[in-house]
Amino acid sequence: MATFKVGDLVQLKSGGPTMTVDEVSGTRLWAVWFSAGAKRERELFAVETLFYTAAPLPEKTAYSLNSEIAANWTPAGPKGGAA
Repeated sequence: MATFKVGDLVQLKSGGPTMTVDEVSGTRLWAVWFSAGAKRERELFAVETLFYTAAPLPEKTAYSLNSEIAANWTPAGPKGGAA
């Protein structure tokens, strides 16, 4: 049986939207997703009915990556390299 953590991306084995694990409680977990019209949904699932769809996002967020890029950028291009 898979061990899920908060933040894991999962999907029902029978199909459906990609969901994010919101809370884990033994052999059940709460998952959230957005349905049509951007309505937030949340439901309880048995872990046996789910599988991982992707690895969790790396710890570096888009904000931190953009900050690193900005810190190493000059009008001529990246510091120490060709544009």
